[in-house]
Amino acid sequence: MKKFNLRMLIGTMLLSFITSCTLERKITTKKSIHNPRVEVAESKLYIRPVVADLKIGSEKKSVEYTADLKIPLSEIQSNALNLFLIQHNCDYVVDPIYTEVTTIDNSKLNSIVLKVTGYPATYDKLYQVESLPNSVVQSAQINLPVKRTDFINEYKENTIGKSLGLEFIPLGSRLFQIDYSKTVDGMHYYFSAEFDELGNSQEVKVDFSYSVGSGKQDFSEYASQYRNFSFGVFKNKEITNHLKFRGVIGMNLGRTFFPYSVNLDSNTLLGLRTLGLRFGTGVQYELLNGIYLMGRINADLSLRNGIIQDGAVKSTITNLSTSNSGLFKVGYGIGLRFEF
Repeated sequence: MKKFNLRMLIGTMLLSFITSCTLERKITTKKSIHNPRVEVAESKLYIRPVVADLKIGSEKKSVEYTADLKIPLSEIQSNALNLFLIQHNCDYVVDPIYTEVTTIDNSKLNSIVLKVTGYPATYDKLYQVESLPNSVVQSAQINLPVKRTDFINEYKENTIGKSLGLEFIPLGSRLFQIDYSKTVDGMHYYFSAEFDELGNSQEVKVDFSYSVGSGKQDFSEYASQYRNFSFGVFKNKEITNHLKFRGVIGMNLGRTFFPYSVNLDSNTLLGLRTLGLRFGTGVQYELLNGIYLMGRINADLSLRNGIIQDGAVKSTITNLSTSNSGLFKVGYGIGLRFEF
């Protein structure tokens, strides 16, 4: 390690507030759906004049920062420099050199990678003085020891911005969904409505007994027409700038109808009603700003079943059972998502 004993100044950052002695470096991320903006590497120092000793690494280090194309180009260099400080756990970069590599496909800017190379330096000792020395001689005449200054390096990341989403899934499960989140990267609350025709492998076989006058009659039939209403939460995980992965959990109320109704004297049996849980996942890829290609899959776990009846007099249902009393429906689909 090289050691530069500069009692002259390398803290170099003196602003007024004589009584405060805190250094704060923070990363603040502000996002909105259509106009993301990133503010980084804000350095604030409120302190009396400081003299610092630096330890400078003997080997050059480097980092590569892949820029988000949505942020202003003027901020990319600041982001790259701040990444160097974080990754190499240093306070200062000596002799930084920047190398920019851009990728252009079909006249469209595809990526920007900024490489920063330099010597990482850390503060070894910090001294607080009443005034800065004007020369090396004056620096040597500083009466030590003086009161040490405590520094706090703190990195903060905050995300703000609300999100309203609409999803239309026409291929596979015909589904419509609306969701809302107080923050772009936070928990989303959703409500969805789904209409589908169950295939042969997913049809629900329903067996039960119902009262007919003073007697009972057994019934067995497959139910296939499906309607479902679900509400719950999901959380996105950003994989790349354009790709997000999703995890979903919620409640659902499903209705699966018989191919024909069972008509009694003053009642009609229409199908099966289920109350249960929904577990799902999904992937969304950004096509345009705020427009995503959406792929999703979910499984509905039935907790309670009942028979849908329509009539003035309700039949007494007994011995109700289904061929899929647990996980009886898996839905999947492809469509579009719009975020506002």
